[in-house]
This record gives sequence, structure tokens and C-alpha cells, in this order.
Amino acid sequence: MTGRLDPELAVEILADAVLVDVVLEPYEYAAVAAEFCGQLVDEDVDAGDDPVSTWLHRQATAGPLAARRAAVAVALAEVENSLGWAGGDGRDWTSHEARHVRRLAAHGGYELTSDDEQRLAVLTMSASAGSTPADGATS
Repeated sequence: MTGRLDPELAVEILADAVLVDVVLEPYEYAAVAAEFCGQLVDEDVDAGDDPVSTWLHRQATAGPLAARRAAVAVALAEVENSLGWAGGDGRDWTSHEARHVRRLAAHGGYELTSDDEQRLAVLTMSASAGSTPADGATS
């Protein structure tokens, strides 16, 4: 592909990738993503069909808006799942998880806890020391 990529086309490509190609283990969070979309994964699909894959396929083929909404929901469910594991095992957040928490605070009305602030500070210190890339984590 040459030239400038239209933002709308870029979003469609990303939605397709998230719903079809990139999500390796959707079973952990696709049902949550469906709930984020105001839907439920249909457990009563034909015998032999996988309900999670069926829902993802329906979203991917339901048109650009449904596919985008589902892709965002899958991405949100994945990072929320990841943050849950981070809290349970006490590990530091990845830069991806930190960006998500910062977005929640900036745009979702989430109030950072003292633990959140401490984890973000650790990442900021590591990034400024050059041990890990900041990865655009300021927004």
C-alpha cells in the first residue's frame, strides 16, 4: 500500500485484525466484550459451532460500525483481564496496561488509587532511566 492511509480504512483494518487474526485466546474475554456491546454470546449455536467464534464472526461481518465496536470491546476486555492478573500476582504493569489506566483516568472518570499512582510512577522512573521505552505512555 502506498500513500496516505485513510483513518476510516485504518480503523476497519484494525477491527478485522482484532476480531479475526490477532486475538489468540478470545475465550478469556470475548463474553465480557459481548456484554460491553450490550449483547451476550449465544451458547445455543448449532452443535459443533463455537459460541465465541460465532459471535466474533457475526460482529466482523455485521458492517463497519458493529465490527469497530466489537474490536474496541475485545481490546478493552483483554486489557482489563490483563490488569486483573497483574493485580493478583503483584507484577508491575506493562506500558500497554499503564496507557489504559491513564486513559480511564483521563476519559472514563476513573480515580487513580494510591497503588495505581505508585505503579505508574515505577513505569515513569523506568522509562526515564532508559530501561524500558516510554512507548507513548503519556496519554
